[in-house]
Amino acid sequence: MEASLSLLEEHLSCPVCCDIFRNPVVLKCSHSFCEECLRKYWKDMEIFLCPVCRKECSSEEPSQSLALKSLCESFQRGNEKEKGSQDICQLHGEKLKLFCFDDKQPICVVCHTSKKHKGHDCYPIEEAMPDLKSEIKAPLQSKLEKMTTAKLEDENCMEHLMVQGQLGEEQIRGVFKKFYQFLEEEEAARIAALKKEQQLKYEVMRERVEKLTENILSGKSHFILSQYFSIPLNGDTNVSLLP
Repeated sequence: MEASLSLLEEHLSCPVCCDIFRNPVVLKCSHSFCEECLRKYWKDMEIFLCPVCRKECSSEEPSQSLALKSLCESFQRGNEKEKGSQDICQLHGEKLKLFCFDDKQPICVVCHTSKKHKGHDCYPIEEAMPDLKSEIKAPLQSKLEKMTTAKLEDENCMEHLMVQGQLGEEQIRGVFKKFYQFLEEEEAARIAALKKEQQLKYEVMRERVEKLTENILSGKSHFILSQYFSIPLNGDTNVSLLP
């Protein structure tokens, strides 16, 4: 039961003052605060941020949360009734009116005069309450600030990773683009060299074929002439080419 009440009280507490909400307002990010606490938090800010998630807000944004206000009032009424039965000293049956800072507990006037609390730093609960709130608020506020700082650092790290990823992608694309360009140029150069080599070989072979053709034709002419001059005319060895 106590654990449930403690958990409920935690959900009904303002993250800024750590008390039960007073005139609670809610932001668009769904975080709630005491209206006064939120206004004080925004007092010196040029850009209004949520104290918890640090999202940007508008000064006109906070809206009254009537349901949360009603829930807080109901909780406080029930809490006051429960405290009424708990404000009695179990040892002496007296009302707990003092708070012992040495033992961190409420005590009655009889406890104050006992040996157990003799010489201890004790004050009326009403006077001790602000100091107690400060003691509780300081570590909670410090923890909240640390969590907020860690959240901002993580967000910055995520943004940095995104930027680095984009830069890395652009670099990879640039490298491969140059590589593809090099391959295309190399391909064109090799094809051009191959065609040039083929053309040179073709010209050499063409000239060789032409020369062989000329030689063949020349050889045939000589052969025909030699045959012509070697034929005897009517058995006469004297051949005259004159008419």
